[in-house]
Amino acid sequence: MHLTEKEVAFLMGLAHGSPISRYEHFHSHPSLQTLLRLIALFGCEIQELFAGEYQKAEELVLHNTKILRRRYEHQGKTDLATAHKIKVLSRRLDAIEMAQSIQPNSCICYF
Repeated sequence: MHLTEKEVAFLMGLAHGSPISRYEHFHSHPSLQTLLRLIALFGCEIQELFAGEYQKAEELVLHNTKILRRRYEHQGKTDLATAHKIKVLSRRLDAIEMAQSIQPNSCICYF
């Protein structure tokens, strides 16, 4: 699908292609409504559509999850709530690391 910015804008209900250009060059961030329209238009998930930004967000969450898990582990508490939090954080870390090892499906358009 080789569409111009103006054509993409029309399909998304926008008056002109300027916002599309700003999204492509990271001069502007799309609203949630615009994100949903982009996903509907290109038929892919947000982590594919904005792969670079998603990767940065995922790395931040991974880093902070590791820190929080370490904090709980070093507290030395043995209560069920703390044990549950450590377990949940560990599962989340495993899921993120597994997702990072899998290549994303191809998407028509990357921003």
